[in-house]
Formats: sequence, structure tokens, C-alpha cells
Amino acid sequence: MTLRLDRRRPRAALGLLAAVVALGALGAPAADATGFYSPFKGSTTVTGQIVIGATGRPAARACVVINGSRGYGNVDADRQGRFRFRDIPRGRYVVTAKGCPADKLLYVNQSSKARISVSGRRGTTTAARITIEIGGSITGTVTDATTGRPADDGCAFAGPERAPVVKGSYRLAQVPPGPAVSVSFHVCNGGDHDADRYPFTSVYWPGTRDATQARTVVVRAGHTTTGIDIALTRMGRITGTVTDGTTGKPVANACVAFDDGLGAPTNGQGLPYPGARGVPTTSDGEFDMLMPPGTYVVGASDDKISKNVATCGTGLFWYPGTADLAAAQHITVTSGATTSGIAITTPPGFLH
Repeated sequence: MTLRLDRRRPRAALGLLAAVVALGALGAPAADATGFYSPFKGSTTVTGQIVIGATGRPAARACVVINGSRGYGNVDADRQGRFRFRDIPRGRYVVTAKGCPADKLLYVNQSSKARISVSGRRGTTTAARITIEIGGSITGTVTDATTGRPADDGCAFAGPERAPVVKGSYRLAQVPPGPAVSVSFHVCNGGDHDADRYPFTSVYWPGTRDATQARTVVVRAGHTTTGIDIALTRMGRITGTVTDGTTGKPVANACVAFDDGLGAPTNGQGLPYPGARGVPTTSDGEFDMLMPPGTYVVGASDDKISKNVATCGTGLFWYPGTADLAAAQHITVTSGATTSGIAITTPPGFLH
């Protein structure tokens, strides 16, 4: 048994799969390990077995985590799916299981979990039998639609799983099986907003921003679905300023929103307006927004905002200076380029 001790408190896992808890021994693991960290001294042993729900067979080498108010720890199950934690103090704990490592095993990475109560008495054993399911994998290539070269950034998503695009390819492991799994591609970790960077536009496979037009793939347990390839287009940018027409001074924290001409103003991320999250201007009244290539109109809301991400108001004054959306000037956003100089001057009394 390989011991993996993590002194950082593990995050509570999603318990979306079935878990059965039983008290009593399930058979000793092939090897023994404490695998537990706690400032308290305990005497109870927690043992258990991880099994595959569809077949009841052992989930060999599954990762097991125990987490409670008085300690936590990690350990790998043996070839029979069995595990042991020793010296556990009295208290209530959650034992979770998931497949690991993600690049080799196909266990669904939505952890099963069992809630147990530990007596703390020496010589006693609390046992947990946990069910985990087998997922599938999705692989493919990602290229830059402009250059044809392998993509060098972004992430692929399918259900709860995410995988980075590395040298033009990705592998989504531990994907829950299903006949209609949606695959999408987005920037990782909330996006890259550096002025000299143009991340790829977020799309659904095989290359649409409209979720209703996305195609789905079949994922079978224990199998890999290949050939889910895509060519991505990089975003462009719109930059500009908002000025108060009464004072002539830049407007800080003005809420800026965009419209793609389809009748529903958005902030470039597919969110309808009103209720869309707006882009705030800086203290100098400037704004900078990453947008998919296309034609847009841009406007400033009649409400000022105080946070980096907030909801715009219901009124917009459109570039170059009109309250009528139909009269707004259209702006073209080109992939990998910046459209600058979009100056909006609001009429007197417009901003609240």
C-alpha cells in the first residue's frame, strides 16, 4: 500500500455516487499504514473496501481520504480495494474515495463518501464499504484556426471534468458515462486578461458559441472516445473610455455592456442583459473587454458599480452618443487584435 500523507486539509468532495456504510471488519488490508494526521491521539482503526458499483469488484488503487473535525489523511487502497487508517481519535468523519491517478485510471472523479462515527476506544474497528463507478475518457486535438498550429492554451471540459490543452491535445479522464456528453473549450482559471494576450473564444464542440447547436459525444465506461477535435479562434479586444458629459471628467466604476446585434445585450460571455455582469471602468474611466470576433455595439449603464464584477442597470447610453440602440455605431472586433478609442460621453444627468 502506498501512503500519501497530505497535511493540507482536503476539500469536501461531492458525494454524488452511492455509498454504503457498515460497522464491523471487512478483512485486513494487505499492508498497514496510519495515513492520518491529527494533533489528538486516538486508538480506533478505520478499515474498508472500495468496490465498483456496476460489478461489485474491488477498485484497485483507488484514492481514499478521511476527513473530520479532529484530523484528516490520505491513503491508497491495495489491489483488492482495501484500506486502513490507524490511531483515529473519537469523532465523526467522512471517508471519500475516487480514482487516481487521473491519467491512468478511469474511475469517475465524483467521490463516493461514507459518514462514520468513531468511538475512540482502543481495539475497536469502524468499517466502511464505498461504491465508486467507472468513467470513460475523451481525447482530441486543438488547433489555432488562424495559423493551423497546435493550440498552446485553454482547457477542455466535459461534465465535472477539466483538462488542459497541452501541445495541441487534451485528455479528459474520469468522465461520467452517458449517451450525450457535451464537450466545451474555455480559458482556464477564469481567463487571461493581460493586454498582450488574446485567449481562445469559448465554444462548444464542434465549434459553436450556442449551446443549443452543440453536438454531443457518447462516453462508455472504461473506454476512450477519440477524435473530438476542434479549431479555435482567438478573441479580440475592445478598449475605450467613459466621460461624464456634465463635468467632462472620466467616470470611474461605470458599468459597460455590449450587444452583438441579436437583440440581447451581453457582456461578451453569452449572458443576457439586463442581469448581465458588466465591465467596470478604471479610475481613469477606461475599459478593456475581451470579445469573440464579430460586430458589436457598446454602451455605458446609467448605474455606477463598485466591484470588478457587477450587474449593469437597465439603461444604456450607446457609442458614440445615443440612447437608441438602433442608432448605435457598430464596432468590429478582429481575432487577435484590439479595437481601441471607443469614447463614450454620457449626457448631463445620465449617471446616477
